[in-house]
Amino acid sequence: DIVKGTSIWESDDTNTMENHLKKIFEKLLKYIHHGNKDKYKDSAKPAQYMKLREVWWNTNRKHIWKALVCGINSVSGNSPISCISKDESPNIDYMPQFLR
Repeated sequence: DIVKGTSIWESDDTNTMENHLKKIFEKLLKYIHHGNKDKYKDSAKPAQYMKLREVWWNTNRKHIWKALVCGINSVSGNSPISCISKDESPNIDYMPQFLR
């Protein structure tokens, strides 16, 4: 939710993270080809990068989940190789954030 910009929680930490993510996605927008700008037209507004953030999250969620699972295995002493066979990330995006 934080990456997608849809988090309902407000704190100094989430606001700081939001500012960092805005800077990152501003830089990312510079590398998008001109032919794709229409796809991210809602993201072209300085204060909003919602579409790009959502696309980025949907593209990378399985890699982030794998990194989290592998990190847990490394800390627990399990072989990092065992994380390769773990299931796909749970799709909880449809569930309201306050219920997760």
